[in-house]
Amino acid sequence: MSLEFSNLGVRFGTEKNPFWAVRSADLTIADNEFVSVVGTSGCGKSTLLSVAAGLQDKSEGVALINGHPIDGPGRDRGVVFQSYTLLPWLTAAENIEFALREVGVAKKERKDRTAEMLNAVGLSAFADRYPAELSGGMRQRVAIARVLSYRPTTLLMDEPFGALDALTRQLMQELLVTIWEQTPMTVLFITHDIHEAVFLSDRVVVMTNKPGRVKAEIPIELPRPRTHEMVRSSEFVALQEEVLGHIRAETLQVEHLV
Repeated sequence: MSLEFSNLGVRFGTEKNPFWAVRSADLTIADNEFVSVVGTSGCGKSTLLSVAAGLQDKSEGVALINGHPIDGPGRDRGVVFQSYTLLPWLTAAENIEFALREVGVAKKERKDRTAEMLNAVGLSAFADRYPAELSGGMRQRVAIARVLSYRPTTLLMDEPFGALDALTRQLMQELLVTIWEQTPMTVLFITHDIHEAVFLSDRVVVMTNKPGRVKAEIPIELPRPRTHEMVRSSEFVALQEEVLGHIRAETLQVEHLV
């Protein structure tokens, strides 16, 4: 599934006192492309994702998925937030089965898909554990497995690893990129972490600050499969510096330091 935003604007507040979170934003994400969006806090990254998810109405412009207007949530899109949003009274397996039941998957297939997804995220041995019995990284793996279980063609992720410690975050990045390389889908990934964006993506998009629009698009032409050994390469470091340069310039401009 492709995503397309053209002259997109999202306004909050009142007509007399409007606040534009996003305005005049243009971005196209190709089918099966992995794109990360970065920028300063409050630049409209999450608002852009909410429009893609059908959770936030646009105020102006065009928002399309596979050429069709986005007019609400859909099973074609899976959304993962920083908070785990697991049901605490259900086990890991039951959380996944619950999502599958809600989209009408038959009982036998629910069991099979749940087992398949728990295996994919390395949690088969923890199927009967409740969220409170799992670490933060494990809970987020369950959340990802739950979303992937109903096989969306587009994955929308809003800082999904932001609450994790550094080592767990690295392991989750490796897991996500492995899943995506094995089962490609269109991914819109929101993050503050430049290292993460470069490691995961085919392209990194930098947004301006208040209102958000696309400032720069940096192709990430690093070989796949991605491994954390490559982060020490001069190519990786140069890409990080390029992305950081765009964000730094925007920050200095906003703070009137240049």
